[in-house]
Amino acid sequence: MSIRDILVTGGAGYIGSHLVDALVARDYHVTVLDNLEPQVHRSGTWPSYANPKAKYVQGDVRDRSVFEPLVLGAQAVVHFGAAVSVGQSMYQIDRYVDVNTRGTAVLLDILVNAAHHVENFRDGYALQARIENDLTQVWQ
Repeated sequence: MSIRDILVTGGAGYIGSHLVDALVARDYHVTVLDNLEPQVHRSGTWPSYANPKAKYVQGDVRDRSVFEPLVLGAQAVVHFGAAVSVGQSMYQIDRYVDVNTRGTAVLLDILVNAAHHVENFRDGYALQARIENDLTQVWQ
């Protein structure tokens, strides 16, 4: 089966939004899940640079009721969804561990225990340096 439907968590962020643009330009059907964290997205709305050809869902990667249907509708997942800000992570430790670790754990639990069609999973942080150099290399 050829991958056409891709879920990008954190797709309204800097790196995620560039990936969304690159995937849409290659005719993938892209769904973005992002919580629009006020620290990053002060207006609480989708940024002006959001690609109009992607589908956008506001929600939290820790909320299985939002996350699971999106995973089940995808053939591939790129996971960039995370709390950002190194400084705050030093004193809001519980929050950052909860968002970053439990959010990933929810995704992995869905992939292990639910009937899905995901053929390819990429953790965004493992890919970050690679795709900053060449967005076409995501699936290789």
